[in-house]
Amino acid sequence: MTNQTMTIKPGEVPQADRVQIWLCYNPNCRKPHIFLFNENGEPFAQFIPPEGFLDDLIKLGKSEKISMAILSRLTKQLKAKGVENARQVAIETLTKSGSLIPGTTKMTATGIKRSEMGAAGRAIDRASKLSGKPASAYVYSKKLNRARLK
Repeated sequence: MTNQTMTIKPGEVPQADRVQIWLCYNPNCRKPHIFLFNENGEPFAQFIPPEGFLDDLIKLGKSEKISMAILSRLTKQLKAKGVENARQVAIETLTKSGSLIPGTTKMTATGIKRSEMGAAGRAIDRASKLSGKPASAYVYSKKLNRARLK
C-alpha cells in the first residue's frame, strides 16, 4: 500500500472505478480508518475520515436504496396508467419535485425525507398542504393511495 494522503471534505466520497471501501476501527487510536482497495483487491490508500464523512457515506448508500424503491414504485404506477417511457417520466417528475439530483437517480435530502414518510405520509402531506387543514385530520386509503378527511 502506498502512503497516500487524501484530503476528503465532509459531503465528498472518493471516486474511482470499482473501489472497495473497508472500514476498520483501531481500538488503540480510537478513530476509524478507511482502506481503499482496487479491483484486484490490493489496498492503495488508507485515511482517517473527517468528521461527518461516515454519516455522509451511510446517507449515500441509503439514498441509493431509497431512490431505487421510490423510482420503481412511481414507474410501476405510471406503467399501470399506460404512460410511455414511464421510467424517464418518473425520473423527470421526481427531479422536478426536488426529490432527485438533476441528471441522476440519486436522492436529495428532501427526497430522502419524503421517502421516509412512506406512501401514506406523502399522501396525507399532499392533502394537508392543498386544503390547509392539519395532517391529523386525514386518514390514508392504501387501496386508492389517497388521503381523505376523517
